[in-house]
Amino acid sequence: MLRRFHVCSICFRFITSYDKANGEATYMEQFLTSVTSDLDPDLVVFSGLHLLEGQHESLWQEKFSTLIKGLKQLPSRTPVHLELASMVQPHFIQELVNKVRFFY
Repeated sequence: MLRRFHVCSICFRFITSYDKANGEATYMEQFLTSVTSDLDPDLVVFSGLHLLEGQHESLWQEKFSTLIKGLKQLPSRTPVHLELASMVQPHFIQELVNKVRFFY
C-alpha cells in the first residue's frame, strides 16, 4: 500500500512552558565551567538562549557577557552551535547577534 505524505513548507507549532531556571539561564555558568575546565568537548551546543527574550534586558546583557566569556575559554578548534528558536523582539535579536558576531 502506497502512503501519501503531506509536507508543510512552514512548521506551525506553539510550545509553552513555565521553566524559570531555563528561562533565566540559571545554570549557564556551571555548564561553562564544566565545559571549559573539566572536559575537552568535540562540540558545544547552546540551546534555549531565546528564552532570555522574556526576561529584563539587564539579565540578557549579563548572560550574553557570561556566554562570550565562556566561549573565549574554549579551544578555538571546538565548534559551537547556537540553537535559537522563535524570537520576536528585534532589539533582543540584534543584541545577541552583535555579541556573538564580534566574538568570532
